[in-house]
Amino acid sequence: MKLILRQNEKLIKVTSRHWIFLLPTYIFWILIIVLLFVLRFMTSFDFFGYWNQVVIIAVSLALIMVIYKTFSGGDNVLWLTNQRVVRSERKGMFSRATVELLYKDISEVGYRKEGLMPTVFDYGDVVLRTVSDNPLTIKKVKDPDGITETINRIR
Repeated sequence: MKLILRQNEKLIKVTSRHWIFLLPTYIFWILIIVLLFVLRFMTSFDFFGYWNQVVIIAVSLALIMVIYKTFSGGDNVLWLTNQRVVRSERKGMFSRATVELLYKDISEVGYRKEGLMPTVFDYGDVVLRTVSDNPLTIKKVKDPDGITETINRIR
């Protein structure tokens, strides 16, 4: 998704979900391919003579899923401009949710990093509270403390 800037609006920062959340997809497909090879060579099972086709299909599916997850992950984006905060999140293949907050409507900004992994890999949740006390939680973003600091500096 592309952000359309308003008049006199400047893009300050763009961030997305942390790369570590792509690892399960990568690991899953690597394991599937490794298991195929283990099954083939440890048990001499040749998939009823269709070994080459099975490998081609498995590798093709793996590539398609890895490419899809890698590039559709960019659809979960947080934009910080000099006038507003915009979050766009892909919920499914054909579903998207976009939320936009003006800085004057944000009453409180905070972030959460809970656990060893978020601390080591520097990701967490950014929580924006509005004047009406409705929290907007932006989950699993890179550098949540930097995003919080940027929002506080702009508003």
